[in-house]
Amino acid sequence: MLIIRKAVSGITSKNPGFWLNERASIELSVKEARMIWILSYSGIVLCYGFLYLSVALLWFPGKHKVPNWVPGKRKVPNWASSLLLTIFFGLLSKQLEWSALLSIALFAGAAYYSQSKKTNADQRWIATVLLLFLSLGLMSHQLPGFNALRVLDHVYFTTDALPYSLYLNIDKTIIGIFILGFGPRLISKRREIVLLVKKIWQRALIIILIVMMIAFVIGFVRFEPKLSSNIVIWTLTDLLFTCVAEEALFRGFIQKKLTLQLKKIEGGALWALLFTSFLFGLAHYSGGKKYVLLTMVAGLGYGWIYQRTKRIEASILTHFSLNGIHFLFFTYPALASAI
Repeated sequence: MLIIRKAVSGITSKNPGFWLNERASIELSVKEARMIWILSYSGIVLCYGFLYLSVALLWFPGKHKVPNWVPGKRKVPNWASSLLLTIFFGLLSKQLEWSALLSIALFAGAAYYSQSKKTNADQRWIATVLLLFLSLGLMSHQLPGFNALRVLDHVYFTTDALPYSLYLNIDKTIIGIFILGFGPRLISKRREIVLLVKKIWQRALIIILIVMMIAFVIGFVRFEPKLSSNIVIWTLTDLLFTCVAEEALFRGFIQKKLTLQLKKIEGGALWALLFTSFLFGLAHYSGGKKYVLLTMVAGLGYGWIYQRTKRIEASILTHFSLNGIHFLFFTYPALASAI
């Protein structure tokens, strides 16, 4: 507003009509700028709102018919419709560029054909290689057209901690959506979830204790209980974006594929678990050597619990529980002295 006022005060003319026309033009520009800002902000909110919803709808396997004017008249999963709205509002709000559509389409095809029973072995192999290649680019945010939204910028949860920034990433999130969306049936009933939690809580507790004890001993964290005002956005993002995407890729896809390939080898399941955990640790190399060690150990736990239950929900819940305990009761994300 200060800039606009200066611009208005700087206008001088002996022609009153000129003054009025110029003033009306400036007022119109302010209204247009305000409208553009409102539309842009609304587009961002709707984009990420539908992205959160897309992940959640994976566990609500409803379908609906597409409009009559769409060729094929096939039923579309609810998560897919929500994702299309994410893409639409992402393009509208510049969270996505048109170049991102190619990566999204290729990854969707790779996720479908690599898991479909209708494809032959060669097609599945090609789709698997493509999926892994694209996952590397999406996880590392190297593929073009994706603009992450930073919602927390260098926040210090405790005085001795590293600064923490939180981004909402469409590229990483679609990994979990497509792998799980085109994969085996997910749990969709409350009774199944309750039974799963009863089955895994002791194993999950053991994993959490081991990882946090190691983190404490190597000087990565201290015991620092806290309740942050950012807990809601952190919880939604960590569960629906981070944990779902990472577990879908590493446990629900890589470990599962390796286990099937090595099933004829003695100890094949163990080798699949070890190799997947190793990859999971390397994927977190940006956090330093201590963080790589901790994520490898945690990956062993997530993989073990997935192997025992054959349910991706088990590793997702364990992963999220460990992250939650870390966030609430220990230095987050890590001690500044640990890096």
